[in-house]
Amino acid sequence: MTTKQILMIDGCTNSEAEKLLERGTKVFEAEDFENNLYCNTEEWKLLHIPKENFFRLLKRGKFFDLSTVTYNGFKFYIMYVRD
Repeated sequence: MTTKQILMIDGCTNSEAEKLLERGTKVFEAEDFENNLYCNTEEWKLLHIPKENFFRLLKRGKFFDLSTVTYNGFKFYIMYVRD
């Protein structure tokens, strides 16, 4: 499964997916995202959200440019970079 295919499962057309990837949109496997991104990304720490609240909000899909996709039992997080 490619990153572009995951974006298309989330509702993007082929050309939209290509443009989003060129802008820097990232797709993460759920386990990697949940275990590593909060700890390693200063941007999340700047939100001043305690880690336990961060994951509660994350699981509810409360972040603006974040989407989740599940395909064949695998969960992915998509961090969109828009215009």
